[in-house]
Amino acid sequence: MTTTTSSSIANDGEGRTRVRIRANVYDLFDANRFAYPCGVGVFHSGIDVFGREYAYGGHPASSSGIFCTPRFKAPGKVKFRQTLDLGYTDLTLEEVQSLARRMGRKYTGTSYHLLMRNCNHFADEFVFVLTGGRARLPSWVNRLAKIAVQLQWVLPKCLLPEVETVSVYNKTHPQQYDRDGTSVDGEKQWLLANRPQAIAPNKV
Repeated sequence: MTTTTSSSIANDGEGRTRVRIRANVYDLFDANRFAYPCGVGVFHSGIDVFGREYAYGGHPASSSGIFCTPRFKAPGKVKFRQTLDLGYTDLTLEEVQSLARRMGRKYTGTSYHLLMRNCNHFADEFVFVLTGGRARLPSWVNRLAKIAVQLQWVLPKCLLPEVETVSVYNKTHPQQYDRDGTSVDGEKQWLLANRPQAIAPNKV
């Protein structure tokens, strides 16, 4: 188990305050103790910023599946594994909350998929935007899902949920659009390029 004790707040030297971002990773199965040394496992992850942990999960409604808990309070039968330092964000708490609401248009309860769009996909994208494209979730956190997608043709269907290509999955799970017609289907580059507008409270 690894945790960090470094300061959560820093100054960039130009008068701007930056807040540390961390990913809290949890084991979903006891078998991870054997799989983790091989670089794989079944994990849940949440992004810890401003003392709050943002994560994603599925539910029967088409509303946002993104939720927020106190740090280290992930719901369900999970076992904390470690905390990963992922850098800093210069966004305010209000901007972080607004970004999470915007991303909830893609990460809805009904669009959750164990392999194609899970909590780790959200965490990776959330970190990417929060850090201005400077950080990503380490690949090992979601590696097993990616391997399963690649092996879908050789594994018995009973072992996997229905798997589609990413492009087909996105087409069959249409997302909302802004008034100007811009898709908010989670395109990381669009969010990054329009970061100030994407997180402005009156745009959410």
